[in-house]
Amino acid sequence: MKISGRQRKGISPIIATVLIIAATLIAFAAVAGYIFGLFGSSTKSAQAQVVGSSLVASTGDLTLTFSNSGGQSVTVSSVSVTVGSTTYTETPGGTTFTASAIPPAVTTVITVDAGSGTGQWTSSTFTAGTTYTFSIVLSNGITSTISVTAS
Repeated sequence: MKISGRQRKGISPIIATVLIIAATLIAFAAVAGYIFGLFGSSTKSAQAQVVGSSLVASTGDLTLTFSNSGGQSVTVSSVSVTVGSTTYTETPGGTTFTASAIPPAVTTVITVDAGSGTGQWTSSTFTAGTTYTFSIVLSNGITSTISVTAS
């Protein structure tokens, strides 16, 4: 087709169709990856859980064994227990426990010692043979509860 002595040039309809389909597929893959978490960090997040525990009533020491099946380290932020109508909370630092990292694919043991500060449990808080429910808060915001029978 001639217009004013010049030929009109452009891409053929077949190439235009292929380009539109390719752009659509790329956009679909990006949206699907975002929605289904294929490109996110969900597979790298910490997924620590308590796999073992013990509580010695006479000393007030709580031993927790963690297993982290995720891809990042995590630490314990606090451990709480309610005995009667009183809630006791232990946090890392001082003499209670160290904020040890729970690395991925490793089993880690953390011992929470009885504290001496306000709001912390002591060696006389627990009774042997009684089951207590502890709430454990991790640095990634996950809270889990476990029941432990004092020995």
